[in-house]
Amino acid sequence: MDLRTLIDRYQGLAGVQQQGGVARVGVRVGRADNDSAVVVHLRMEPAAGHWRIVGVEDLGPYLRISFGQKLARAYEAAMRSDLRNLATAQEMYFAGHASYSPSLEALTYSPSPGVRLEIIAASGTGWRAVARHEAGTAECRIGVGTGVPPGDVEREVKCSAPIR
Repeated sequence: MDLRTLIDRYQGLAGVQQQGGVARVGVRVGRADNDSAVVVHLRMEPAAGHWRIVGVEDLGPYLRISFGQKLARAYEAAMRSDLRNLATAQEMYFAGHASYSPSLEALTYSPSPGVRLEIIAASGTGWRAVARHEAGTAECRIGVGTGVPPGDVEREVKCSAPIR
């Protein structure tokens, strides 16, 4: 069977290259939440009167696209959680020192793996911190008292959109 005839019969095929007993068939793979598609190539060989898939090529870009957004959301969730936990640690520190701590070490607080927390400002009247994930592109922030950035709400974590 000549696989090149399949292109006219099946939607989603992006090309067929057949040479002797080996074929390479491009298949468009789309995501449910997106109009874009990537092409994955199936390496095929004849076996017992039909074609058998013996390999899949170009799957990496598809997986990066599919899982990239899920990872970005997971990184953001970790940063949000760490900033909320930092707020609790700051309140405990304030209860004993009548001031907020400029140092994570003084709070004996460690963020999640991959999350970098930075306390931007801290005083007796407020504090502000920023979180970044080493593998992500978004940035999250929180502020209390005089440390609340203009336009933000006190103790509410705000995250920037990932840079694309």
